[in-house]
Amino acid sequence: MVEFNVSVSGAEERTTVSVAGDIDLATAPRLREVLLSVTGDVDVDLSAVTFMDSSGLNALIAGRKRASGAGHGFAVLHPPELVERAMQLTGLADYLHPDGSGPDGFGPDGSGSDGSGLDGAEAPTGV
Repeated sequence: MVEFNVSVSGAEERTTVSVAGDIDLATAPRLREVLLSVTGDVDVDLSAVTFMDSSGLNALIAGRKRASGAGHGFAVLHPPELVERAMQLTGLADYLHPDGSGPDGFGPDGSGSDGSGLDGAEAPTGV
């Protein structure tokens, strides 16, 4: 079992938040706290996440809203298949991949996040 961990790296203009382990009711508040405290454009690397429930999705929504409200980009990169599926089923995939990137963190042309994240997308209701 992978222990839950959140680490932050990068500069003031672009921050990468890397998450490992299970994101659930017990750990999502820590993720939310980190996402609400970082500045600039935010990339959230979920490649080491082993599980995520709705509380994790809500933490990502809060982070996206904070970043967008401050005029910054926000993108989820490298979500595992189970997380990507949850994002698809809840209608959050486009909202959390605002740059057009998919589960592997790269767009259709092979490019990564352009950092804009300012597509005007609204969070789906009822999530």
